[in-house]
Amino acid sequence: MGGESAGSSNKLNAFKDGKYKLGDTTHANQVKAIVLHMKKCGIPFATNTLFVQALSKILRVEGFSVSKFKEKISTHAASFEKQSSLESYLDAIEAIYNRASRDRLPLAFLAKEKAKERKMYFGKTNHTSE
Repeated sequence: MGGESAGSSNKLNAFKDGKYKLGDTTHANQVKAIVLHMKKCGIPFATNTLFVQALSKILRVEGFSVSKFKEKISTHAASFEKQSSLESYLDAIEAIYNRASRDRLPLAFLAKEKAKERKMYFGKTNHTSE
């Protein structure tokens, strides 16, 4: 994670130049907690780059519950399979998260919309996105 999201390398040059300043680590810690939980549940692809990128995007969705997702992973780990694309991981995370839920959240769609929004406002200081 050489940037503000997994898969982004927008902070890499500052890091290499020794000018990188560590910001809020909440997002990175959430990614780490979920990945470690998944490894503990026997999911070997939890550290896969595409999965981590998808997870990072999903974590930015308003209403996503880390604890609910960890419970779903514990219950349905055998149903979670390795995917071949970021898009497929977004869909797979959504399917597991919404499994047997009344209140379904369109996570894949919302994650893509949030990513577009973040990209549009990236580097600008006068916005109300976050």
